Amino acid sequence: MELTMLILYGLGLSFSGVLPPGIININTAIISVEKGRKKGIIFALGACLVVFFQTLIAILIAKHIKMGEAVILTIEKIAVFIFLALSIYFYFCAKRKAKPKTKKISGKIKTNAFWKGAFFSAINFFPLPYYIGWSKALNLSGDFEFNTLNISSFAFSVVAGTFIANYLYIIFFKRFDADADKFSRYANFSLAILTLLLAIVALIRINLT
Repeated sequence: MELTMLILYGLGLSFSGVLPPGIININTAIISVEKGRKKGIIFALGACLVVFFQTLIAILIAKHIKMGEAVILTIEKIAVFIFLALSIYFYFCAKRKAKPKTKKISGKIKTNAFWKGAFFSAINFFPLPYYIGWSKALNLSGDFEFNTLNISSFAFSVVAGTFIANYLYIIFFKRFDADADKFSRYANFSLAILTLLLAIVALIRINLT
């Protein structure tokens, strides 16, 4: 029963955390609209692979290390530069014209989509503090014992919830296939604004610390 509840926690926390618009799910939608559903799924799988390891790292940090203010401050400083770089990247993506969607997906394109998803997921810092906090809270409440079975089950359930939320974006934005160029531009502009706001928020937090 404890393991079942832990899996449900992992599914619920990841699904609710990924469902709001963000870097990964919006990019999943953009790729599925521009290049097709299969490539969007491959991108999401690449992102999920990194999320799995991010979750494991977060749990191990929650188990062994008490994160001090200095560590959090360093992470936020790095995040400012990454979000600013992403904001510029998405702005130029919005300015360029979308390429026509290819019907046949080659092995190289599939690989590129997978590693692109992994890259964007790797530079997204939010899962680390999110799962550090929740795994620590569940441990203190007695719902999460740090053993191999619980840790692996929780990590896999987080991946499942993350993939389901991203797949919903693929399904929902399928309707924009007929106007992929317009959707891509608006989505990339939105991501440019979102990452710029995140950089500003992180900068404000640093100055207030």
